[in-house]
Amino acid sequence: MYQLGSSYFLALNTGRQAVLQRLEILANSASMLLNGDAHKALTEKYSNRDDIIDNTQDSTYYVLHSVLRSLVEKNKVSTPIYTMVYKKETDKYEFIVSSSDHPYFRHTFTNYPEELIRNYLTGGVVDVYKSENGAWLSAFQPVKNSQGDVVAVVQCDEKFDEFIQEARTALFINIGIALIIFFPFSFFLYRYIKRNLEHQDFQKHLLREKNQEIEAQSEVIKRSHDRLEEVNRIIQKRNESLDKLVNERTKELINTNKDLQTFLYRSSHDIQGPIATLKGLFKLANVDSQNMQVYFQKISHAVNQLDLRIRGIKSVFAIRDKISTKEKIELKNFVSAITKTEAECIGCSEYSCHFDLEDNDTITSDKEMLTVVFKELINNSIIYKNSDDHVTIKITARKRDSKHLDIVVEDNGVGIRPEIQDSIFTMFKRGNENSQGSGLGLYAVKMALNKLHGQIHLLSTKQGTTFLITLPNI
Repeated sequence: MYQLGSSYFLALNTGRQAVLQRLEILANSASMLLNGDAHKALTEKYSNRDDIIDNTQDSTYYVLHSVLRSLVEKNKVSTPIYTMVYKKETDKYEFIVSSSDHPYFRHTFTNYPEELIRNYLTGGVVDVYKSENGAWLSAFQPVKNSQGDVVAVVQCDEKFDEFIQEARTALFINIGIALIIFFPFSFFLYRYIKRNLEHQDFQKHLLREKNQEIEAQSEVIKRSHDRLEEVNRIIQKRNESLDKLVNERTKELINTNKDLQTFLYRSSHDIQGPIATLKGLFKLANVDSQNMQVYFQKISHAVNQLDLRIRGIKSVFAIRDKISTKEKIELKNFVSAITKTEAECIGCSEYSCHFDLEDNDTITSDKEMLTVVFKELINNSIIYKNSDDHVTIKITARKRDSKHLDIVVEDNGVGIRPEIQDSIFTMFKRGNENSQGSGLGLYAVKMALNKLHGQIHLLSTKQGTTFLITLPNI
């Protein structure tokens, strides 16, 4: 029992150190991934408690929240990760960004541990401390901006009560196992000693030889068994990998065939519409020669619709077969040129394009693919404007980390109906009931970003439409 007690306290101390080390690693990762400049700008922009009540309310907050949320999910952490800033005038910390589902922006942290002040610039771990919410094990690290100044601290916690409960449970299990093993072993040990004491000396010698032979054979059998188990594990692992690969390829082939069938069916259907219209207009023009100008205008419109659908189909196939190449692109000139071209094609003169790029004016990517992305998004912003309102488009670019760039595209248009927001990137899905497009625009955007190993998310449609694009920038 003494050994069990000693083992318990030793395991408790070792486990606590392991938890603190894991929390320290997690805090280090969070401090490196968070953008200190963006965090500082956020705290300067919002100075009051609950200025932010929704994770998607502010794009900068959402990007920082997404970084912490990703770390929580990947590391399976049970408590939220959060950042704090220290206010000297109140001698309190205030929470800023959290991985939680609901922000608690600028709520105060009153009973904070002394280490948070003493090691504010270097970070560290906090062994066991008590706050208004219980006992905790914690680690924290400073968040720095591009000038190297500390603008906040990021903290990771684990409840000490849960840790103690797990250690106690492990102790009780070990005690039970020890008792189960001890009593039968003691009984057989007693019988074995008694029997050996009754044997004569020559029998003892004979038994020792037999035991040595048996032990040697058992060792050989054990090694053979271990090798056999290892071979079986390798075979099983390879079979599982092969089954998984076959299932993935089969599923991919089925989905590709299904998408191709849908694509061919819908494409032929969309092309048949303008063709049928053209046929009807030609028949009417033959019998009504007095209104030829009207028919010519309608025929021109139908031809434009047919051309639009064919270009949409060609664009999808071009993206699918395109081999990606990379070059440096100046975002402002690149997007401005696309905006001007699309506005002229649509016949829109009342528009403006604003940029908030900071030091992120260039990106290394495939120019053709990126042209498809911005052309379709800007085309939609101009076409689906609010009545006769001036079209306003805003492009914001921020570094997510050293290898990725976040680009936010906002407009003041009519937005996208809530009931179809989850499916706007699917094939032939039109975002507006008055749409005359091919329904392939946002599908082509999604395909192009997949080729670029990027992502796109619809953030908000409360006032216009806002998309968040994440792209590799290496």
